[in-house]
Amino acid sequence: MTGKSKREIGVEMFKRCYGNSLMEPPAEGQDAFFDIMLEGLFGSVWAREDELSMRDRRLFTMGIIAAMGQADIFEIQCGCALRNKELDEVQLRELVIQLAPYAGYPRVNGMRSAVEKAIGNFKKEQKGE
Repeated sequence: MTGKSKREIGVEMFKRCYGNSLMEPPAEGQDAFFDIMLEGLFGSVWAREDELSMRDRRLFTMGIIAAMGQADIFEIQCGCALRNKELDEVQLRELVIQLAPYAGYPRVNGMRSAVEKAIGNFKKEQKGE
């Protein structure tokens, strides 16, 4: 047992998953939604790395997000996958091809732009722009 609370584990996993691409989690008790998300989603689900890797969880999450047509959220996931070295540019583009027949070409078409934006932003970050 690590001796850490679900929230502490959740905050660590949230930061690992998203790095600096999203806001700093609010202090405990400031936002009930965030408290529940950190403890449940990140402290209990994403922390189960013995069962599925972070990369695997990212891929599944991206598939669901694409099926929902949430290109803005998909772009965030692409950027995090690049920064965490979970997926590279070729793999992100291939993911869109894989998703299209299952989630629908019109819906996934928006993910193509999200991938390219994430790749462009990642390249700028790498150059220090």
